[in-house]
Amino acid sequence: MRASLSLTGDEAALFMVPFAVGFGIGCVMWFLVARQAGPRVLPPLALSLIGVANLIVVVADTTATAGTARFAVGLASAAFPAAAQSLISQAAAPGVRGRMTGGFGAAVVSGGVLGQTAVGALADLRDAPTALTILCGIAPLVCAVALRAALPATIGAGGGPPPARIPRLLRQQWPPIALAALLYGSYWLMLSELSEAVRADRFELTAAQTGLLPILGLAGVLTTLGGGWLTDRLGFRVPILATIALGVVALAVTIPAGGPLWLFAVGYGVFIAAYWGFLAPGAGEVAHRSHEGDRQPAMMVFYAAAWAGASIFGALGPLLPSWEAAAWVTLGAWVLAGAIAAWRFAGRAGVVMPASAGPIR
Repeated sequence: MRASLSLTGDEAALFMVPFAVGFGIGCVMWFLVARQAGPRVLPPLALSLIGVANLIVVVADTTATAGTARFAVGLASAAFPAAAQSLISQAAAPGVRGRMTGGFGAAVVSGGVLGQTAVGALADLRDAPTALTILCGIAPLVCAVALRAALPATIGAGGGPPPARIPRLLRQQWPPIALAALLYGSYWLMLSELSEAVRADRFELTAAQTGLLPILGLAGVLTTLGGGWLTDRLGFRVPILATIALGVVALAVTIPAGGPLWLFAVGYGVFIAAYWGFLAPGAGEVAHRSHEGDRQPAMMVFYAAAWAGASIFGALGPLLPSWEAAAWVTLGAWVLAGAIAAWRFAGRAGVVMPASAGPIR
């Protein structure tokens, strides 16, 4: 896309913003759709729309078309995480929901990292448009058909809170909503500033070496699985506090300008791992605070907050003078999230409850 539209690296990075905005708006849109369509319908529908929108991105010949298509990809993508985790909540026994959610997160992490590698490898064999067409356009359409055929008909009734109860739902969910906006939003700020963080005058990395840094994201596989395992045994609030503390310490060691590359790589990798480690306990907190019939819309609100934060923090990136400034903003957001979590969760285990037990008060 960069080559076909003659974009610089910074201009190409801005295409994250329409995706994040679309995702945030999509969560609101799908929140309303979820009242009629359950998790058996939404994931295949979302995958189909993602495939079509990505095909438009591939053939786009103007930045306006590409930006609009990226917005559509974000809009469609918003339906999938919440619906998938609602499906997990329905299908999995209470004692293994954390591990199932962690497995879902591990698949997302692996797909994100390995997907980029697969696109690059296929682009080397053929060309970039072919790689994107097959892996980002056709593959989601095939997965949509397969998923629709595999899901049992007994799962996935629509439903959700009536409009009059939505303010109450928001009041119940505000702690995880605030954490999602701060943690996810600032994480995407750091991700968008990675090229600046490893600029040539700091570590003297080649372009090829810089391209290997996203592999650090695979550390998130361990923490999503570990976070799910801990959630099943300790409840979700202890892992929430632990992952935030881990992220704060890890990010802090990457900021000093004179630090060695190995320390930056370890700190950045652990920070990524902490970000992904929040997924299972964060989703558990949302589930714990909602009725079973409200769970899918509640997850939509959770992800809407996350991607609203991503769009705000992502738009803030170009306004900051340096990567160090972005790192300090991110560190402040994580410290604030830690303060909220300590205030609301400290001393409360948050043990996973049976679905029939109802929401937290």
